[in-house]
Amino acid sequence: MSVKTGADEVLAANIAVHRIEAPYYDVLHPEETNFYERSRRRRAFAFVQRLLTEGVSRPVALDLGCGTGKVSLSLWRRGFDVFSVDVSFDMLVQFRRRLVASVSSQRSGSACPPPRLICADLFSFLSGCQARFDLIVFCGTLHHLADVRTAARLAASRLGPAGILLITHEPLKQPITSRARYAVHRALGRLDEALFRLRISSLPQQATRIDYAAADFQRRFGGIDPYEVVEVLKQAGLVIVDLRKYCVRRFGLFSLICNALLGSENTFQIIASRPGP
Repeated sequence: MSVKTGADEVLAANIAVHRIEAPYYDVLHPEETNFYERSRRRRAFAFVQRLLTEGVSRPVALDLGCGTGKVSLSLWRRGFDVFSVDVSFDMLVQFRRRLVASVSSQRSGSACPPPRLICADLFSFLSGCQARFDLIVFCGTLHHLADVRTAARLAASRLGPAGILLITHEPLKQPITSRARYAVHRALGRLDEALFRLRISSLPQQATRIDYAAADFQRRFGGIDPYEVVEVLKQAGLVIVDLRKYCVRRFGLFSLICNALLGSENTFQIIASRPGP
């Protein structure tokens, strides 16, 4: 199988999966919205804002793989001018509904226009885009791609001077250093998953029996090696500001236990910066 054919198949698998899960996405993925992950993401965004050049009064952000808009809307409320890209039209439909509700309730407090929604394959978008961005975000996106290295390199090329690249909420590939800790980590994970399955049992079967094997492409390799991504970003001229590994679970309480007491890890975050002029 050629690389191109493989990439096309992964793309098609993601479109098909997200067509099914789009109406239920936020219910099916509480690991992205529980209290622990919301708090962690707020800290990451606050840190990124402090890194941006003080002279940028209206920073422009690009949210790649925006899904139903959780990251885009958070950035917009923080005063970013946001462009939101996703390959799934069905996910963008859910995003637009959330956006309309947010605009009508005037909760943003932002002087920027609402996020611009763009339905496109991120490789095609980045390859054809001439704009430069102050912030580019991959949140839970890279593991859906067949070629992580090219995606990271293309994103780095679209950063303006002193621009920031944030990669977060990606499955972590790493060796097991403590089998005892890993056993507890797995046990808590199984309990977390069992409670989650009980919680979503009232959803239609088509939503609870989705096959993610092809769409979550990088998980078949155990996740993504963050140090390989770091090497790509360094080759692209970026400086690594922060690299951290942590644990995410469906429920915030289990995330808290795994991070505060167990110190286990299953995901990572990278913040990189392009040097200023």
